Amino acid sequence: MPLNLTNVVLFPKRMAQVKNFGGMRFNGYTPTDIDVAFEYNAKFFIFGELKLVGVDIPKGQALMLWHLCEVVNKSGGECLAFVAEHDTTPEQEIDVANCIISEMIYTRDGKIKQRGDVNKTVKHICDAYLERWQNGKG
Repeated sequence: MPLNLTNVVLFPKRMAQVKNFGGMRFNGYTPTDIDVAFEYNAKFFIFGELKLVGVDIPKGQALMLWHLCEVVNKSGGECLAFVAEHDTTPEQEIDVANCIISEMIYTRDGKIKQRGDVNKTVKHICDAYLERWQNGKG
């Protein structure tokens, strides 16, 4: 069953609000956000970060995605986390399904694997990973 990543944003003005984490420092660290989060049956998780082409993911966000996959893996679940690129202006909507994944980490056979230079759409990779999981191939 292909993963349906299409969604209606119910409150676009609220989504566009800037979140100020300035008052939330913990030992020098500030919170971050996740652009894409999907969960299926508490056993299959997808997390993703969207970046403008040429903008690197901050180290803290990259570590958070890695650690989320570690926790899911240790609990017996499967996880896919990715960084995908878009080339939109702030006024344009980002078509997440068609963003190009530049790098990803995923679980397979109880291990976390990493892959760079993916060069496939979010929709393609998510559908393929979900199908593989549903067919018991992890």
